[in-house]
Amino acid sequence: MSIAGSAPRPRSAAILLVDDHPANLLALDAVLSPLGVRTVSAQSPNQALAHVQQESFAAALIDVQMPEMDGFQLAQRIRQTDRGRQLPILFVTAIHQDEQYVARGYEAGAADYITKPFDPAIVRSRVKAFVDLYEQRESVHQKQVATRTRERDEAIRRLVAFERIATAALETSDVRLLLDELLRAFTDAADAADS
Repeated sequence: MSIAGSAPRPRSAAILLVDDHPANLLALDAVLSPLGVRTVSAQSPNQALAHVQQESFAAALIDVQMPEMDGFQLAQRIRQTDRGRQLPILFVTAIHQDEQYVARGYEAGAADYITKPFDPAIVRSRVKAFVDLYEQRESVHQKQVATRTRERDEAIRRLVAFERIATAALETSDVRLLLDELLRAFTDAADAADS
């Protein structure tokens, strides 16, 4: 429950982990656990795509080498989804470490290319930067929604007041009754705007 006047809290960030080896998913989850973010694991590119279509993520850590579709192909497919267009992708690999694969990763839209063995603190700091950006974007988005909601509510209040005034003008020929109804409509509108 939010306190009146306080800013809405941004939606908590989630990180997508994609690797066909469960042990690697557990290791990445352990590396990221100090950040306090929720991780969502996918053991196949198709599972990853399904997750991206269902929710937004602050970042995705994707293994480069997987059997049915490599990480580069998965990144291209993710970019074709609405939620995946801006998703920061960090490739993780122990095998494809030479410059040709690094370049291919960045061409596929990578925000980073991490080779194993990696320093857990460095991976955490890179992911934390994307989590912070995600939370800032969500906070701005929620404030924009709140502003639009207030503006819509104000427009509805004005419309209701106008409708009451128009109805009173059409239903009465007594100027005194019309003025009383106008005063009530304006007072009600002012009270509603203050609450």
